[in-house]
Amino acid sequence: MRLRKLRAATTLLVGYCAAEAMIGRPMLASGRRRLRALSRIAALSALMGLFPSLSEALVINPTFTDLPANAQAEVNSAIAFYEANFSDPITVDIEFHNITTPTLVGRSDLHFYFWEYQSYRAALLADATSPNDAIANAPLGPGRNDPILDSQFISLKPATGRAVGLNTPGLLINLPGTCVFTGDGCIGLNVAATTVGGGTYSLFAAAEHEINEILGLGSSLLPDGTIWQGYVSPEDMFRYAAPGVRSFGVNNCFPGPPQAFFSIDGGATNLNEFNNCANDGDYGDWVRNKPSQVQDAFVTSGSAPFMTLTDPAAVALDVIGYTFAAPATVPEPTSVLLLTTALFGIAAVGCRGRQRGSGKATSWVLPVVAMEFTSPQSGLMRLLSSREQAAHGLSTFDRRNESSVDK
Repeated sequence: MRLRKLRAATTLLVGYCAAEAMIGRPMLASGRRRLRALSRIAALSALMGLFPSLSEALVINPTFTDLPANAQAEVNSAIAFYEANFSDPITVDIEFHNITTPTLVGRSDLHFYFWEYQSYRAALLADATSPNDAIANAPLGPGRNDPILDSQFISLKPATGRAVGLNTPGLLINLPGTCVFTGDGCIGLNVAATTVGGGTYSLFAAAEHEINEILGLGSSLLPDGTIWQGYVSPEDMFRYAAPGVRSFGVNNCFPGPPQAFFSIDGGATNLNEFNNCANDGDYGDWVRNKPSQVQDAFVTSGSAPFMTLTDPAAVALDVIGYTFAAPATVPEPTSVLLLTTALFGIAAVGCRGRQRGSGKATSWVLPVVAMEFTSPQSGLMRLLSSREQAAHGLSTFDRRNESSVDK
């Protein structure tokens, strides 16, 4: 890992040397000017190598349609958590707009890919970096089909696929009157229902909730009692009823739904309870926690939850393919010495010779079969009416129904 970062850190310097080699002479005639240029490039390379978060970071690129400035500021504050704490070198494009549906604080619209499970699993294993990943990957098993429905395919959101290196670009979302946007998803936020617009609910929490779902959280279990196109979603692989016993099925809320909880160690540890019945909430959300959590299906008025790296939702993002950024630390003396020696070594002789030895590039092979879903109506699933309805329910009826699965 350290050598790989060293190679990345010296890319600018090697590129300068390569350019001089191609033209057959120094790019700067003056020896002094050439030395200053090399020194500046070396310093920048050292900075990139010692602080990889400067060059390796998840970027969420928001497009604001009609949100007021104070709502945009809240969304940008929510985005800052992901950009500071995840290092996946991808850009996620999300459109944000205002909604006025009285029973919703937030909603999401996006495309899905039906991707070969074996390909996704191989990419997930190759992308494993955290202790969570090592634990979570073991129960997936060696099979070519998913461990729940034994299907060849999995329902994959564009950003999730790219997080593990798959070719799943964002696509055109064509919902005239709601969202027409090319990217990873559209998020609607009910500004008037939040404290930003004079209401009592947290726009910040709603934005994080919906961003999590654009990034990949959620279940293929639908509130209408069906399974989305017959394929599981990545988070469904961590849905358990007991140690070694998976839980994947639609349920009535009364007299009480069967248990389904989030676990990364085969059901041995319950990290949170899923909202496991047809109450108009998302099966992939949590039950209402006390105090509230960002990914709860229904929220308490006046609460203001926010994400942390120990939040079960952050752990879920980690195990479906995202990578926690390394914490900022003082570089080890050996790292500084190694990098400094290499940089000055290249500055001294690199431009006069050929670079010897380089890391082998990794390329992802597309699966044998991968499909983008297009419905006859809109080209994507309307999350409001089916899969991922509501970041948070607001109506008295929704809150009353949810109480049957309250922790």
